[in-house]
Amino acid sequence: MRAKWCFFPIFVVSFAGVCFSADYYCGSDGFADRVIVRDDGSGNALWIVDATTDAAFGDGQGDLSGTFGLITDYHMLGDVNGDGYIDRVVARIHSSGNYLWWEVSYSGPHGFGTTGINASTSFGGPNMIPYAVADVDGDGTDDCIAVVYSDDEDPDTPDPRSYYVKYSAGGFLAGTVESSFYGGTNTDLVGVCDVNNDGVADRVDFFSGAGWRADFGAAEGGFGDSQTDWTGFYGGTNENITRHIGDVNNDGYGDRVLATLNQQGYYDWIASFSTASGFGTTGTEYNQIAPFGETGDQVILADVLTEELPFELAYIAPYTDSFGTNGLWHCDEIIDAGEDKLITPDDNSENPGRNHDMVLRSGVDLGTYATGPQLVTDKIGDPESGDADFGNCFQFDGFSQSLWADTLLNDNLGVDDGNLRVEAWVKFEGETYGAGDSYMFICHHQRFRLRFVDHPTLGFFLSGYVFDTNVTAHHLVYTLPTEDINEWNHVALTFYNGTASLYFNGSVVASKGGLTPTINPSTTPRVSIGAAMHGGPPSYYFYGKIDEVRIGQAVPTPPQCGYWGYSPADLNKDCYVDINDLNVFVSQWLGCTIPGDVSCIPW
Repeated sequence: MRAKWCFFPIFVVSFAGVCFSADYYCGSDGFADRVIVRDDGSGNALWIVDATTDAAFGDGQGDLSGTFGLITDYHMLGDVNGDGYIDRVVARIHSSGNYLWWEVSYSGPHGFGTTGINASTSFGGPNMIPYAVADVDGDGTDDCIAVVYSDDEDPDTPDPRSYYVKYSAGGFLAGTVESSFYGGTNTDLVGVCDVNNDGVADRVDFFSGAGWRADFGAAEGGFGDSQTDWTGFYGGTNENITRHIGDVNNDGYGDRVLATLNQQGYYDWIASFSTASGFGTTGTEYNQIAPFGETGDQVILADVLTEELPFELAYIAPYTDSFGTNGLWHCDEIIDAGEDKLITPDDNSENPGRNHDMVLRSGVDLGTYATGPQLVTDKIGDPESGDADFGNCFQFDGFSQSLWADTLLNDNLGVDDGNLRVEAWVKFEGETYGAGDSYMFICHHQRFRLRFVDHPTLGFFLSGYVFDTNVTAHHLVYTLPTEDINEWNHVALTFYNGTASLYFNGSVVASKGGLTPTINPSTTPRVSIGAAMHGGPPSYYFYGKIDEVRIGQAVPTPPQCGYWGYSPADLNKDCYVDINDLNVFVSQWLGCTIPGDVSCIPW
């Protein structure tokens, strides 16, 4: 089921420092988070999110921030490209004065994108105000909504007469425009949200006194019938109150939320829960741990963050040769450069039972430039903690040893140019001198690189490069703790939805969004391990051990049947264990005459 996002209009209500803490990722956890937008001191809009938990509103500290747009823009949040991550949307009257101009910065799993614009369009005239971003038609992508106000009224305090929506079918605001009346002279805008838990976005406004009301959206998608379906009272008429609607307790119903500017100049947050019976009571059932936002901030409510990584970066997964969804090398065996082979399945001789291994070829161009590393045994960790004793691994001398895997085009690894992961266990065994040396452990020229760098001033750090379609290198860096330099560490570089991320022992340590949607297309299939190879002699030789190298997808897709791949009993690889698999077993068992032969099922 698609997460239900709730989005809200703009309320302009001094710039001060904000503390940032905890590890959060973009993605829905069912709890609407507090968001503020403030001037960064240069007229730019700085977006700051305080994640809500199941106990109360956040702790008053920012958990995610990023700059996008101008502080004078209208600021909204919504998943306009349907990838499950909340994007920042800004709108303003175009410099020509003839229409509204909308821009979006796409978010990724690791946070907001860059300050760059990923998409833009015109929608609405100068007599309209941008209002909210929500999925009105139920197609999984959020649409942009504007309302008309009278020319003689203040655009910041509109008298809502007509709602206009431009659907996002086929791209950012690429669809048709639809309009519908709701509201009147005594109402103020609140937001668009699924308040009654039916999967359809509803319009919510506020009328004189403390009255709230909702017009349920149409079941088939689109605005409702312009009739009031729910009413209720909560809060007062204090001019320092801003009103919001969103599911803050993760029960599927949009709750009424008040953010009130207190006498100290900070925003206090409270909420009244909605239920299947309608809006809640006039009492407060959800309170803050600490205020969030201050005088001058714009206040928004949206489900932006989750504490859980939206996809699992596991250390090991099976290599599924038939469908090419993962490319994993256990690093148990090496084919000598003199053998005229590229990549071959493991012959199962070194480590019986690990018949999903792949074998790499040592050296380059039949040994013209380099020799292969040594096979050694080194224990990595405790299997109970998610690590493993991987048996053999490759040891590189830092002078002349390298490995390479050829014919690794995307179509035989199940990897597309917009969804990539490169990972390995590595153990550096040299000493750091600040000499500026680089130690490459995985490299595909003009696509991706992972290496250690011994920098004279920055220290010893992990470096990841991703090359976009403009063949521009985007550099991610993480300075390694001294105690970790000569230990086994798991490192990974991912690229998904225009966001590159660098991992160290399973945690995101650097991320950069707003890149082109795909990385540089593969033209040279060679992937090198233990050195950098750019069509000539290798360089940047690695000094230490490498194990469990994998090239695959950052976000696994079918037909992998979930992250861990096919069940061993799914013999026909259709993602189901059923009578058809039994038929395969019987046919292979009857045909098996030599135990251990590759044609026999290893049971």
